Amino acid sequence: SSTWALPFGRNRSLLKDASPVVSALLSDWQINGILTYQSGQPFTVTVGAFDAGAGISNRRPNQVSDPHENVPAGFAFNPAAFVAPPAGQFGSVGRNTLRADNYFNTDFAVLRNFRFSPLGEAGAIEFRAELFNLFNNSSFTLPVSSLSNAAFGRYVGNSTAPRVIQFVAKVKF
Repeated sequence: SSTWALPFGRNRSLLKDASPVVSALLSDWQINGILTYQSGQPFTVTVGAFDAGAGISNRRPNQVSDPHENVPAGFAFNPAAFVAPPAGQFGSVGRNTLRADNYFNTDFAVLRNFRFSPLGEAGAIEFRAELFNLFNNSSFTLPVSSLSNAAFGRYVGNSTAPRVIQFVAKVKF
């Protein structure tokens, strides 16, 4: 995250000797940003159906090919790369062998403080514009990882909201 008070206008390093009109327009601005980048979350593929022979419901399948090759459109990985093991046996897939997509998000704000002496010595009014998910990136939840589910291998949910813009006024006294 970052906060930067812009160096323009009165009592600043740039344009400090500007005309009163220019100084009034350029003084007391600030920008803020939050940049988030995370690698994809690992997850485990399971069979999902109860196996009476093994006595468990979340056995792991056998991996028969590379899940990152020949990925069909709309899928996170190739579901044909996994098959259920024979009844009573455990599969060859390890724990957390796949990763979801990376997560990237940028939030941004620009604000301006106006001194307002009727509210006292520290009185001010702050106007702020905030943009959440500035670049409108889509990030999905984990793909369906249960072999017995009809949506196996697909992303079925979004983990981020679309771009949101809000305007704020705050009175400080």
